[in-house]
This record gives sequence, structure tokens and C-alpha cells, in this order.
Amino acid sequence: RKLGSFATCLKEKNDASVLQKLRNGDFSYIFTHPEHLIGKKAINDILVSEMYSSKTCIIVVDEAHCVLDWGEEYRPSFRQIKEMRPILPNAKMLALSATLTVSGQRDVSKHLLMKNYKVVSSVPTKENMSLVICRRPPLSSVVSSKETYNYVLRPVLQDLKSKGQNFPLTIIYLGGTMDWVGYAYEYANKLLGEDMYTSQLHSLENCRVVMYHSSIGKDDEVRSLKFNQKFVIIKIKF
Repeated sequence: RKLGSFATCLKEKNDASVLQKLRNGDFSYIFTHPEHLIGKKAINDILVSEMYSSKTCIIVVDEAHCVLDWGEEYRPSFRQIKEMRPILPNAKMLALSATLTVSGQRDVSKHLLMKNYKVVSSVPTKENMSLVICRRPPLSSVVSSKETYNYVLRPVLQDLKSKGQNFPLTIIYLGGTMDWVGYAYEYANKLLGEDMYTSQLHSLENCRVVMYHSSIGKDDEVRSLKFNQKFVIIKIKF
């Protein structure tokens, strides 16, 4: 949106006006999913023209780890991004990821046909951030699934109840199924009681704990909550 008329987003079906602007070279930035680009003759015919072959182009693959994580079966088009090489033979390839291991970097470079590439990496360590991994105790005849989740959730929620707004912003990622996100939210509501909210008005805006998962719609109210939201302290995610 900030790029305005200099950018476009190619979809599965594109308006004739968009394709004409693409032929004219009106766009400096083209965003798309690989499914909307790989093997699309109308788009590829435009990109192989002199208009683009003479330009300095960069193919940027954001979230490049998806080439490995999704390219095998889920979204095979990620493994086919290399097919853009002959279409834009002079283009540089830039692969971006925050999670690729060293071996993953090598694997991605092979799938994208990257040769003589340079790796630029850094450790985004921040003193005010920490990652804590809590393992739930094993199930047994006397330990239920709920109790294993309570083992992880209880000390965090008790600390929140004690510190209130001085409790640091916390994101809890839960394993298992999505149902446990709902359970964790209900458990927080039960354990915190009135401390679940910052006022007597029990609304989402005043709630200290929210849940978030993939089935929440794009227009759902919880999606509008920002990390700097005044009252949200704990986000429970799946």
C-alpha cells in the first residue's frame, strides 16, 4: 500500500488493466504467490520480453524455509520457483528467512539454483526477550491431559495475578490440538477471576489474556489487537 502505483499484487485471475500495466513496465514491485506465477503463460510471456530482460531484476523469496517445509507436498509450487530462472535469466535471487539452519540454507540454495551466493545472517538477540520451553509431565493413570497443561499454565497465570500490569508481555504457544487454546483461555478466566480484566467492564479491550489461532477469521476482533495494546498481557496461540 505504501508503494502505491509502483506496485501490484498478481492474483490467480488478473484484470486486463493490470496485465497492460505489466506489459508497459509500470510496476517496480510485483508481489505474488508462487501458484499465481509459476506456469502462468500470460504472465511469463510478459516477463520474458525485452521490457524486463533489460532491467535489473531481483526475485525475492520471502519465508524461504517454505521451500523446504511446504514444497514437498503441501504447496509444491515453492519447489518450482527455480523455473523463473530461464524467464528472468539476469535476475538475482534473494532468499529471506528467520528460521533456516545452516543445512537448510544449503538445501534452499539448491532448490532455487543459487550459485556463488552470499549468506548474510545475524542473531536477533534482545536483552528484554527470552524463550522458555516448558515440558508437560507425562500422562498416567492419575495425571490427566488437563493437568499436564495446568502444570505449565498455572505458574504463569498466578504470576500475572500477582503482578498485574507489571507482568511482562507473554506469548504462550501450545502444542497438541487447537482445542487446548480454548481450554487455556477458560482456565485463565477461572484462575484469574476478576483479575482477568482491568475493570468491571468485561470486554475484549479490557482483557489481560486473549487467544489466537488459525481459525479466527480475518475480520475477527481479536486480530486487531496489537502487541502494544494497553491491557493485553498474555496471548495464547496454537
